Amino acid sequence: MALDFPASPSLNDTYTAGGITWTWNGTSWVGAGSQGTQGIQGLTGTQGTDGTQGTQGVTGAGTQGATGAQGTTGAQGVQGVTGAGTQGATGAQGTTGAQGVQGVTGAGTQGTQGTTGTGTQGTTGTQGTQGTQGILSAVVDDTSPQLGGDLESNGFEIKMADAGNVFFGTDNDMSIMHSGISGLIKNTTGTLVLQGPIVRIQDAGSSQSAISASNGIATLYHLNTAVLNTTAGGIQIEQGVEEKFATLTGSTGVTAMDCDNGHIFYLTGATGDITANFTNLGLTAEYGTNLTVIINQGATPYEVTAVQIGGVAQTINWQGGSAPTGNANGIDSFSFTILNDGGTYVVLGQMVDFT
Repeated sequence: MALDFPASPSLNDTYTAGGITWTWNGTSWVGAGSQGTQGIQGLTGTQGTDGTQGTQGVTGAGTQGATGAQGTTGAQGVQGVTGAGTQGATGAQGTTGAQGVQGVTGAGTQGTQGTTGTGTQGTTGTQGTQGTQGILSAVVDDTSPQLGGDLESNGFEIKMADAGNVFFGTDNDMSIMHSGISGLIKNTTGTLVLQGPIVRIQDAGSSQSAISASNGIATLYHLNTAVLNTTAGGIQIEQGVEEKFATLTGSTGVTAMDCDNGHIFYLTGATGDITANFTNLGLTAEYGTNLTVIINQGATPYEVTAVQIGGVAQTINWQGGSAPTGNANGIDSFSFTILNDGGTYVVLGQMVDFT
């Protein structure tokens, strides 16, 4: 069979034909004969004897360097000698002088009492005429002066020193004084009445700062501007009403709400349902008032579920007959109208959602 080798081969290129592989060695193609069948395995020879173990190498014998000697401790200084001065002797106490001799008590006898005279009493002489009264050089000379008529100022003033009182009434029932810091009109009997066609209370700058009354109508002013009037039907408010409120944080359970701090309570960060305990309410019998509890809700809403007045539980009459439910992440306003009915409280409740 003719072989058709590749033209222009490269080193180590191979060509296989008829079961024989030819390799180009750079000069010619060299064929590798096909591998014959494998012969049977020969017998295993005996194991040779073990060789002797080599000796262990010698351990190095270098010596460890010596430790340096410790330096000597310095000697302790000598303690100074304690001073040996002697204490001075105590002087001797002087002798006590001798007591003088007590004088002799006199022993003279008491004389006899003379006899009582028996002459008769002479007759009483007639009373002489009263002399004319002398003229005082100053009022201060009279310790209990009295007026025989009206006292005229004659164009002058009556001046009182600080803390000096002017008294009125037989029993000093009223007095007027000035301490040098503040003035005082004091009435101790009955009612103090300020009466006039128009009564005004003004500040030092003559601004009407309190009350002006005319024909039974009273007006409250602020810097000369009327803010409240009384009428036959009640009051008139000229410029609106502002009411103080109290802020409570993290409330839960029974929560004291002091009405001395206002009638509006703003709760933030509540952690549970609220029992509103209204303290210092001071509501007179047959009068009513309104109290408001505002809860700024979080993800879990809470409600005002009970009301106490001064620690005493009250019954809430809810609008619609059932207790309301709060709203998550909203603002809920719980309003309570409270009536004092002869000492028994009537509580009306409602809630408004401002989510």
